[in-house]
Amino acid sequence: MPVDVTSSLVYPAVSHRIPKSIRIPPEPIIRGLNAARPAAEILKHLEALPVDRELIAYCT
Repeated sequence: MPVDVTSSLVYPAVSHRIPKSIRIPPEPIIRGLNAARPAAEILKHLEALPVDRELIAYCT
């Protein structure tokens, strides 16, 4: 399952995306890590990801 983690600043300008990819903006996760937020709080951003599939993160 492709996971698009392209920066939110660049994402609107990207014209090609992998079909059926899941979009996960990286900025909230990065902010949570930098602020040393609890892991459960950071994992909330990843709830849309399937747990039974291999994930391949990519950015453009």
